[in-house]
Amino acid sequence: FIKVVSTGRLESNGDLSGRMRITGGAYSETNLVWAVTSTDKSEVRHVFEEWIHKISPQAELVSYSTEDPVDVNRPFFITLDYRVPGYAVKTANGLFFRSPAAQNILSNRRITDFVAAASGEKREHDIYLRSTRKFIFDEKIELPGIQKNPDSLKPDTVDGPSASFEAKASTAGKYFELKETFSVRKKIVPASDHGNLKEAYQAMKDFGSRYYRAAN
Repeated sequence: FIKVVSTGRLESNGDLSGRMRITGGAYSETNLVWAVTSTDKSEVRHVFEEWIHKISPQAELVSYSTEDPVDVNRPFFITLDYRVPGYAVKTANGLFFRSPAAQNILSNRRITDFVAAASGEKREHDIYLRSTRKFIFDEKIELPGIQKNPDSLKPDTVDGPSASFEAKASTAGKYFELKETFSVRKKIVPASDHGNLKEAYQAMKDFGSRYYRAAN
C-alpha cells in the first residue's frame, strides 16, 4: 500500500497551504525509499517539487522531511509542506477547487507502472506489473467559511477481479473531507481483465478532476 494523509487550509483569496504525509508498506515502501536513495542529495528537493507540481504548476514546496532511508527498523515516511497561491478559482458564486490529494502526486513509472497498460486499447497479452498496489488517500482541508449548502460526491464504485476504486468527498461545515482507495489486486493482470483495470483507473482520474465549492 501507499497512504497519503493530506491536511491544509484554503484562504478566502484562494491561496492554499497544506501538508502531505506519505507512507507505504512492503514493495511500495521500497519505492518511496528509492526516491531518496537513488537521487543525488542535492536533487532530492527537486524530486519532491516535481511531485507537488502535480497539484498545480504554481505549487511551491516549503519544506520536506523523511525518515532515515537506511534505518530499516523504522517505517519510512515523507512529509511535504507546500503552498499554492491562487489555487482556488474565485467567482461570484464562491471559491472552486480540486482535492490536492486526488491529483495523485506519486504517479510515475515505478510506483504506478500500470498506467500505460490501463490507458491503452484492448490487450492480447497479460500485463506484468512490479507488484499489487493499494493507494489510500485521506484528506481534510479547512475552508474559509461555513458551508451552508453542503456538497458531496460518491462516484460509482468499480469492483472487479483485478482492480477496484471507491471514494467519497464532501464539503460540510468548515471542512472539505475526502477518502479514496484505488487497488490493483493482481501482479499479473490477465488480458481479459484489462477493461476492469482501465475502468478503475479512469474512475480515479475522473474523481480527481472534480471541482468543489467553498463559501466566500
